[in-house]
Amino acid sequence: MSLQKNLNEIRVKGITYLKNEFKPNESIKIVSKLDKIALKLKLKKSENIRNNSQFIPNPFRHDPYFLKFVYHKKVDEIMKNLIEESYVLLDSTAINRKKNALQRLKEDSGTSWHTDTAYLKNKKVKKGLMYLVIYMFEDFTKNTSSTLYVPGSFKKNLKPIRNFNYKSNSLEGTQGTIVVMDAAMWHKSGKASNKSRWSMFNLYGPWFHKPYFDYYNMMKNKKKLKIPKKIKKLLHFNSTPPLNDEVRLTIKTKL
Repeated sequence: MSLQKNLNEIRVKGITYLKNEFKPNESIKIVSKLDKIALKLKLKKSENIRNNSQFIPNPFRHDPYFLKFVYHKKVDEIMKNLIEESYVLLDSTAINRKKNALQRLKEDSGTSWHTDTAYLKNKKVKKGLMYLVIYMFEDFTKNTSSTLYVPGSFKKNLKPIRNFNYKSNSLEGTQGTIVVMDAAMWHKSGKASNKSRWSMFNLYGPWFHKPYFDYYNMMKNKKKLKIPKKIKKLLHFNSTPPLNDEVRLTIKTKL
């Protein structure tokens, strides 16, 4: 599909698919790395490893390999058209909706209807402000807790009722698929299964929007990584507020 068709789909339907963006053997490598990180978190009794899901916020913090999924060439072109060239990453989480025998009572995130865009006084700021980019590292099917969404809901101004029985579609695709979706779309996770379904959910928005984490301080000391400038930009290295006016003019020379 051409860039223009992808852009048209997002503007009209709020969602578009990029298929076969990485190969099966790469997916095997990705899943193996995520399983290892999840196991380490489980041994540390992390609250992110739950009964019906495994969450790895900022997977690149645990393994620099995942920085490659912060920036994607086709996604970059889409984001620059939909937001602007100075768009940034607001959040990044690897998720597996697979059942665990942990008997941990903490409620899983994302299991009720919600959006990931900005609201003021319960009214949406606007559609097209932020976008979710979903990497399917394994197949998304009805049997692997595929994400559910309400078609056309990104055009609505109000928040969804969290536990309402909305008519929804299932977000399905084979491993190697990338989905770009308006973050104003009403969506929720599917019911957890016994099958692995690793994915990575990235949220992008304008440079002035506050990120979920302090990426600058999270990554600035990892000098050996030699993080490319385009990824530093996405991680707010160019848009993190300086400590004071004396730092303001010199901060860029240190990046």
